[in-house]
Amino acid sequence: MKIGIIGLGNMGRSFAKAFVKGGYSVVASTRHPEKEKELNEFITLYNDNKKVAEEAEILFFAVKPYQLEEVMDEVRSSLGNPLIVSMAVGKSLDWIQETLGDFGILRIMPNTPVAVGKGVTVYTANEEVTDSQRMQFREIMQYTGEIKEIQETEMNVFSAVSGSLPAFVAMMIEGLSDGAVHEGMKRQDSYETIANTIIGTCTLLLEEGLQPGVLKDQVTSPGGTTIEGVRVLEEKGVRGAFMESIIGTVDKNKEIG
Repeated sequence: MKIGIIGLGNMGRSFAKAFVKGGYSVVASTRHPEKEKELNEFITLYNDNKKVAEEAEILFFAVKPYQLEEVMDEVRSSLGNPLIVSMAVGKSLDWIQETLGDFGILRIMPNTPVAVGKGVTVYTANEEVTDSQRMQFREIMQYTGEIKEIQETEMNVFSAVSGSLPAFVAMMIEGLSDGAVHEGMKRQDSYETIANTIIGTCTLLLEEGLQPGVLKDQVTSPGGTTIEGVRVLEEKGVRGAFMESIIGTVDKNKEIG
């Protein structure tokens, strides 16, 4: 099975890396294939989208929403009968089908940790997607991390939570690291300690089935140091800021759509 990827930005490159690790044949297009030294020896690179469309059995469109219509118009006549996978925010299944034609089409919202097999990708499918195509998609996606099928009406909120969250977590890590450095910790030590603590905390939540509030209460003791930190976070409105970040991202997704 040959996987095609049109566009090698952050997400396209992340998927290419994951699929190569899974042992799949990958063909991709980018404007500057000579610059992709990291991928050049593992995948076939073109600067021609039509060549990718001709060869792919599963074709990923990893381009910006404003580029999608132009790219689809460009490759339409070169398509065989691939499963179409779009990760463009705001472009509905109906819109893609009207623009490209009657193919099996999936809309997905991934996040960048797919590059290391720890991503979360949600997807929704049109009626033309066959059982075998859905099975093929789930098979290749196992190398990217967790996947979850949702209703298209849920895509905006899942896009905010899954797609945007790595940026919010990275900002949180930066802020925590700045505080640690201020108190004398080396920058790299702070990054490693914070990131590993977040990984461990999330693993504990998932494996033990704990509610976040329960875990917080387990760590905070009366009159202790952690509850003092919690007081500062509440005073600064951190939970409210996180809530508003999701609401704002969903609103932007709706605006784009």
